Amino acid sequence: MERVRAAEHAAAEEKDAQIYQLQRQQSQLRRQLAAQEADPRAAEEPPPPPPPPVPSSPTVPREGMSEAAQAIQTEIDAEKSKGKKADIKRLKELKSNLKLRIENDRAERQVQEALKAQKAKLEAEYEAAMEADEYDRCEELQAKLERLAVQQREEAPAITSVAASPSVSTANPTKMDQKLIEWAKKNPNATKVPDKYQGSTLWERSITDVGFVALASSCPKLTVIYTNNTKITDLGVQALANSCRNLTRIVLNGTQVTDVGAQALANSCPNLTKIVLDNTQVTDAAKQQMKAKLPNLKFYM
Repeated sequence: MERVRAAEHAAAEEKDAQIYQLQRQQSQLRRQLAAQEADPRAAEEPPPPPPPPVPSSPTVPREGMSEAAQAIQTEIDAEKSKGKKADIKRLKELKSNLKLRIENDRAERQVQEALKAQKAKLEAEYEAAMEADEYDRCEELQAKLERLAVQQREEAPAITSVAASPSVSTANPTKMDQKLIEWAKKNPNATKVPDKYQGSTLWERSITDVGFVALASSCPKLTVIYTNNTKITDLGVQALANSCRNLTRIVLNGTQVTDVGAQALANSCPNLTKIVLDNTQVTDAAKQQMKAKLPNLKFYM
């Protein structure tokens, strides 16, 4: 008898639970219907949450950026703040300039750090030699420290000149720049730039970074470049190093390239075996650093 009552009690509880569940579903349906009558869109699935707002902070962190890089980033922020009226072409140019500026700053720091490390090493050796009364060695180290000080003084104006140089985007292309740009656009798979184009010499003194940057961007497969006595600076060489990483030979004699551009080539072009840097601002210390980075590299006159 007790088993029968227990079974009846369990069945009643199960039925009550089913009724409660049905009542809840009915109540939910009523609320949805009422909401739909008031606003037909209310019964639909709620729209997905809006995407998070685009942060107003710059895409490139300002910490550690040089004043020149921060100035370019400020221009980018100002242009982006225009919203739909922003000049996209200008933004692309500024972004490219910022990348070059940051690479330039990094190369400058590498050169400065290398010189500081060399100085610290020589000073430590000098102190050890002095402690051991090795005066001949002290005299030798003094001479090395003096030569290093001269190299550091020579390095300073080169870095200043790069920092003060105008951005590529603000410069107007020369006629020869335009001819070089035209050739580059027509030959994106070229591995070498010809000496002449349309009956005239392609490389002339009026070639500037504007043409060189466009060349690097349009022809990333270049392996050989000869440019003599042009107005190309570190900005142009850095653009070339970043884009044309398969370079094997390059002639830059008579250009305005400094240690910064030389280091960019050494860091980004592992296949570089021949280079000409006569009548440039590249120091012997930078050449030694390039040689250490690229053991197969040879310097030609």
